[in-house]
Parts: sequence; C-alpha cells; structure tokens
Amino acid sequence: MENTQQERYTVWKKNSPLLYTQLQTSSLLWPSLSLDWLPDTTTPQIQSENNFEYDYNHHRLLLSTFSDGINPLESILLTRLNLFDLRSKNFKNLENFDYIPSSNEFTYSLPLPHLKNTKELTKVNPGNEINDIQSLSSNKSSIIDLTDNKIQITSEITSEKEIQIQNQNQNQNQNQKLLSIESSNNKINNSLGLIQKIPHIGDINRIKHCPQNIDLIATASNSGIIRIFDRTKKSNNLEINNNNSNNDDDDINSNIETSDILLKSHNSESWTIDWNLQKPFTLASGSNDGSISIWNLKDQFKSPPKQKFSTLDSKFRFSTCKLDKPEIFLPAHNFGVNEIRWIPDHDSLLISSGEDGICKLWDIRNNLNLPIIQFFENENLVEKKIPLNTVDINPFQTFELITGNSNGCLNFMDIRNPNKIISKINHSQSITSSKYSPHLKNTIATSSVDATVTIWKDQNPVFVHCGHLLSVSDVVWCPSKKGVLASCSYDNSVHIWEPIL
Repeated sequence: MENTQQERYTVWKKNSPLLYTQLQTSSLLWPSLSLDWLPDTTTPQIQSENNFEYDYNHHRLLLSTFSDGINPLESILLTRLNLFDLRSKNFKNLENFDYIPSSNEFTYSLPLPHLKNTKELTKVNPGNEINDIQSLSSNKSSIIDLTDNKIQITSEITSEKEIQIQNQNQNQNQNQKLLSIESSNNKINNSLGLIQKIPHIGDINRIKHCPQNIDLIATASNSGIIRIFDRTKKSNNLEINNNNSNNDDDDINSNIETSDILLKSHNSESWTIDWNLQKPFTLASGSNDGSISIWNLKDQFKSPPKQKFSTLDSKFRFSTCKLDKPEIFLPAHNFGVNEIRWIPDHDSLLISSGEDGICKLWDIRNNLNLPIIQFFENENLVEKKIPLNTVDINPFQTFELITGNSNGCLNFMDIRNPNKIISKINHSQSITSSKYSPHLKNTIATSSVDATVTIWKDQNPVFVHCGHLLSVSDVVWCPSKKGVLASCSYDNSVHIWEPIL
C-alpha cells in the first residue's frame, strides 16, 4: 500500500465521525468481488417492563469469497446486519451509554428484554428459523460516536457460534444494561452475522438475487458458467468435503455441485449478469467472449430437472438442471462484455458496455441481433481500446445512463441524443462500479481501483468515501433505507455507511 493511500486513510479515520450519520466496518476472511443488498427487512421492537423501547431494522446482504484458488471451493454468504433508527429517543439519553476514557468513545448497551421478544432476532426470513447460525462478529464492543446523533461502529469478523439467550436471564435485573444475543460480552451485535453459507465452484465475479423471488441467487463465475441457487433448498451451513479438486466445467464433480440450474453458453469468463424487472425469471449474462445470452428460466421452476447431479452424502442431495442453449444469443462486442443492464421499466431493452469502448442498446425483439443504438464515448478512446467497465440506468428517467471506463472517466449519456456525451473525470484509476440511487434523484455512487467511492449529485461530486485501503470491487445502495450504501474491497473489508450529504 502506498504511503499517500495510508495517509489518506489515517485522515479519513480521524474525521469519520463528522462525515457520516452512521458507519459500520467489518473485515472478512476473504475479499468479496461482489455484493447485493436484499430488499426485505424486519423491524423487531424490543420492550421491557420499564417501557424501554428500541427499534432497529434487520437487513440482509449477499456476499461471496475470493480465495484466488487457495480454497478448493468458494462460498456464497448470506449475511445479516442491523441498521439503527436514529430518531429513537434512546439515542438522546446519555444514561444508555457507557464512556470509555481510554479511547474517548461511548458504547451503547440495552436493558434486558423478555426472552419471548428475542425470538425475532433469530428469525430473519419468515418461516425459516435459524437454530445454528454462525456469527461473523467478534466479541468487540460496538463503538458509537454521539456527536449530532451519529453512529460509528467498528468490528472484526471471525467465525464463532452465536450465543443464544439462556432462560436464567429472565430473572436478571431489568436495570442491568446488557443484552446477550450474539457475543459473549453481552452487547447487541451491530456487525455482519452469517445466516447461510453455500459452497460454489470457481470464483464468484457477480452475485444477484432474483427480483421476483429473492431466495433465488444467480452467480457469474470465472469458468463462464452461470449458476442459479434456490437457497431454501440448502442448509444454513453446508459443508462438503471435496476430495477431487478437478473443477473442469465440462466434467462437473457430482460431489460438490450445489446449484439448482447451470447455464452454459459462454466460452470464457463471465463478469456480469442482470435480472429483468418486468419479465419474471429472465436473466441476461455477458462474457469475455463478447457474447450476451438471454435465459428464460420460468419453466425451469415448474418442470423436473433434465440432468441430475447429486452429492454422495445422503444428508445433502441436490438436483441440478443443465441448460446449454439460451433463448437469445447476441454476438454483442468485439471483445469482452463488462456490464449489462435491463431498462428498468421495459421488458425487452438492454444496455451493454464492453472492452471495445462502446456502449450499445439492444432490443431482444429484433431478430437481426444488431444494436438499435451505439454510444461512442470518444472516437479516440475507441481506437485506443479504452474499456467501458460499467453502465447503469437512471431509475427516475430511464433515458439517462452513466458509464465508467478504465481511465477513471464517467460519461453521462442520453438515449434520445446518443451523440452528445458529457464526461466527468474524478477517479484517478479505473472505475469498477457505478450505481444510481433508488431514492435520491440524479444521485450516483461510483467505486474505483483508487480505493474510493464517490457520490455524484447532478453530475457533480458531493462526497468521497476513503475508508478502504485497496481497490473497491463493488458498491450498492440500500433498497429500503434512503442514503445508505454498502461497499466491499480487496482489503477484505465491507463497509455499511450513511454519509452526510
């Protein structure tokens, strides 16, 4: 790590209490190349006999592992996090905080509720109670800064069993300020907690849930295979012993394949997938071979699997359907396809960006397999083959889109006028992700190899998150809480943050 980057991080850490409404940082065992924020939330309300109430929301994040071949299998990680309701009156009461002189910080502790109320804390998905959840959080206390009702939480993630509240806690003093839910030091857990772990063959370059059924998870891998998982058919902590490390995609090891559907049409590594919001169970995938495949999976959930693979362990058996022919196959780009996005309010229009420096608009109803619009960000850059890494569509105005290239340049485009492009250069290195906010109009978050995440408002940078030490691989907006983001980095960190804009 460069000295300038270390200095920037030191300055950021010192000033972070003044920059964020709330901030949670966690460290994973392996970095995650992609993350996805699920839209569902639960809001438990804990109330004790002295009428103490505390409201917060359970959220779920999809993460992955990237061990770079060290582990024989990678993993899909379904995790849980808690976002606080800062409007709660309890945050304005200093009696609910303990001061730590050594660090000049405060810890927040809760009065002990009845045991019957704590069952909500271990039921994240209705109908799927978690009896043996693995907590990703350490025994480190939650650190909270009280300045202007801001929260700053720092924790390190380790693998340890969640500690359940025991029956004898019912008889403890109601005035004692502790709540033992997930950590042995009796503090409420505010960091990531592991709900489910699913083994995966190969690197997970992209992970996304199906909007019509959030229990369906799609992944894009380094082998080019697209995998679909129904997480409800998997145990919460599936462990498979792999004695055969041969992961040839043409000879899938029946002992370790845990996906429900395999989509095999790409000849090289796949970096992008996207579900259609308007047409149920329709998935688009792109690959380094320059192709885009459109898959209609609606019938696959009604008919029995065509081709089965099952584990040798009788405790875990999975049936996997293998599909080789997509509904539509597009030879999209001369080089690799880096990003694809469906137009949010249309069931047939698709945007793609590629290694050839061109952004294309596709209509899958067109049998000619030709783009209806091509966006050239710059003729000179196309000749130099400057890749377009990212593309996203404005959810409030679907004629507008943004692309990011390997030079750190952002391009604001309009489908109605593809020849007029406004470019803004902010990142010093390649852009890795660009996402429009689902709640804030004309607001965009972009991540970069320069280890920063920048928030743009009306095409102007308004906030820079400098908390990561290495390249930021992905950033997403919270779909259910305005202004909250999650970002992951090659430094193994995952940050949940709400900036002051």
